[in-house]
Amino acid sequence: MPDIPDGTYDPAGDDDVGRSGSGATGGGSGNRGGSSGNGSGGKPGASKAESTGAGGNATNKTSSHQGKRTPGSNGGRPFISYLGSHPDDEGPDPDGLNQAKRMQIEATAIDKIIGFEPDLQRTVEGNKGFDLYEADGAGNVVRWVEVKSMTGSLKDRPVGMSRAQFDLALAKREAFWLYVVEHASEIEGARVVKIQDPAGRARTFTYDSGWLSIAETVPEV
Repeated sequence: MPDIPDGTYDPAGDDDVGRSGSGATGGGSGNRGGSSGNGSGGKPGASKAESTGAGGNATNKTSSHQGKRTPGSNGGRPFISYLGSHPDDEGPDPDGLNQAKRMQIEATAIDKIIGFEPDLQRTVEGNKGFDLYEADGAGNVVRWVEVKSMTGSLKDRPVGMSRAQFDLALAKREAFWLYVVEHASEIEGARVVKIQDPAGRARTFTYDSGWLSIAETVPEV
């Protein structure tokens, strides 16, 4: 295996996508980085953010002005992201799975991806920044892939990236891919959704009232 670049491990040894109060870009949380998080658990510190990019097809019920625009058009619907400031509060698995089942569904998802793309290789167990990589003939990493697995689809719930994953995505840009395996527990029904440069294509982030729990206010209330 080639040398893994600096910054792929979470310095805190925590990769919490899937815990409440967490999600993309904000010290997110989860089970082994390959699991999925809904990032909107409603606990203090949880916040929903909007990241705008071309071709987004997510809907935001709180933004009614977006409702009739066509995804992919100028001014199309934005991508929706989730921010979190408290990554250390464990919550239930977003799919209601126990740890053994979570590990099983993640392994199945990665096997399916490698079946489609045999050039991808697995990282060492416990790697925090990404799950798969592609190397060139000289052994240099040319593509980084983070895998999220879910029993349903992205229409049912979102997924999140940990801070380590998001930082790596920002550093690698077009060479970083987020692969979401929908219906990962189904042999025939699983589908791989591939998103290139998920961090670089984010444009804006919105902080809501959830951040009041860690904010300073003047005068004090």
